[in-house]
Amino acid sequence: SLGELISLCRLRSVALGQCSIHDRTCSGCHQTCSTTTVTALADLKNPNLIIVKGALFLVLGLIASGLLILQAARIDLAILLAIAIWAFCRFYYFAFYVIEHYVDDGYKFDGLYSAIKYLSRRYSNRNNDG
Repeated sequence: SLGELISLCRLRSVALGQCSIHDRTCSGCHQTCSTTTVTALADLKNPNLIIVKGALFLVLGLIASGLLILQAARIDLAILLAIAIWAFCRFYYFAFYVIEHYVDDGYKFDGLYSAIKYLSRRYSNRNNDG
């Protein structure tokens, strides 16, 4: 089940997006057993595949945005959607580039959760210092 997969991924410290599940059923005599293994997928290293992956994200975003705008064909919603997308992109850039290059060049982020945890720790340390 998905819950078991999530638990196994967390136990192995593997992100859910990097897990695949394989179910094997074996039968012998009058007994059936099922085993589930979780494997971590290798990092994507082929530059061409990385570009294809980026293009697929772009296509997915365009399709989702287009469908949202078609569903509620109002210019104000299209503008708000564009502002929200822009703001989230800027936050992502801030979390992974600005902080690492301009705020603390010794800290390397490994995800948005890591960036938020770092920022909250930095903010609480600043408040504790006076």
